[in-house]
Amino acid sequence: MYVLARLSFGFVVGALAVILALQGAIWLMGQAGMAAVQLFPMRAPLPASLPGLTQPAIIGGLWGLLFILIWDRWGRDGIVKGAAFGTLFGLVGPGLVLWVVWPALQGAALFEGGNAGRIAAGAMLAVAFGIGLAWIGQILNGYMRYAVR
Repeated sequence: MYVLARLSFGFVVGALAVILALQGAIWLMGQAGMAAVQLFPMRAPLPASLPGLTQPAIIGGLWGLLFILIWDRWGRDGIVKGAAFGTLFGLVGPGLVLWVVWPALQGAALFEGGNAGRIAAGAMLAVAFGIGLAWIGQILNGYMRYAVR
């Protein structure tokens, strides 16, 4: 039962990290003139009736499952250690998938075709997602600790 609760917790943390941290990073990048991406897309990308933000939130939740399994084993408490762990996870997990696995599946150039600006933007978003996972996980884990008592 504990494992199912932790996995559910990881899914929620991952979905919240997409909605709060990743969308916040996209907004900051848009304000700095680095990205022209729509925040909180609500138009359905497919003939489905779900908002466009649903798919990234679900994918973020799946990354949250993996994150919480690793976090429970090697994660560290504290804001700075959590940010470092989240940064490493964001770059190694979602970052490498964005730069290597996804382009390989689509037959596109790896590592954004060597475009340094796109690599940097992807790295910033991956780091924001990883730090969001760590910090949101720490905050919610603290609340859960007190709720169980």
